[in-house]
Amino acid sequence: MSHALVRIRQQTARRGDCPVLFGSPGRSVWPSQAFVNLAHNNIGTSAANPVAAIRLQFPRARCRTVLQHANVGRQSNREQGIVVKIRFVLNGTLVTGRLDDNATSRDFVAMLPLPLRLVDFAATEKIAYLPRRLNTDGTPSGIVPYAGDVTYYEPWGNIAVFHKDFRHSPGLVKLGRLDCGLEELRTTGASDILIERADD
Repeated sequence: MSHALVRIRQQTARRGDCPVLFGSPGRSVWPSQAFVNLAHNNIGTSAANPVAAIRLQFPRARCRTVLQHANVGRQSNREQGIVVKIRFVLNGTLVTGRLDDNATSRDFVAMLPLPLRLVDFAATEKIAYLPRRLNTDGTPSGIVPYAGDVTYYEPWGNIAVFHKDFRHSPGLVKLGRLDCGLEELRTTGASDILIERADD
């Protein structure tokens, strides 16, 4: 095994089985290809930075299971069909989620990829204002949000991603739910992100 591979494995970080990004944004490959490239082509490696431009992907099953268990017995917001998978990078950690099949989610997907500024709100959620209002036709008048829910607050026109459970909120529409990265949402501070589709 090359020194580059050894150093990559030594520098690999895991947060709740979620991926952590290393290197330059926009230049990323999946782990098997990353190891092949490093082993055979020696690209993106140097004594100072052997993990440049490499994204390391880890299993998400455990993380997704944790989020599902957090909501066991409280599925008052009925899960619908999946529109699309989404992802964004927050503080170097890849956060992933899945959207429900409703008019508001579909309208949101039409805006992707979308740069947003996430800010803390009420020590319960992170919010970001959208460039326009979303269609809320046929949605419930409100929901009870749980940690991991991705929502749209119609009165203010903002996205709200909850990292704590909250009470019934009129005007709140559920867009979907996080698969991975909930812990990173609990880190305080504003962050600029890019939400995009993550279809495999």
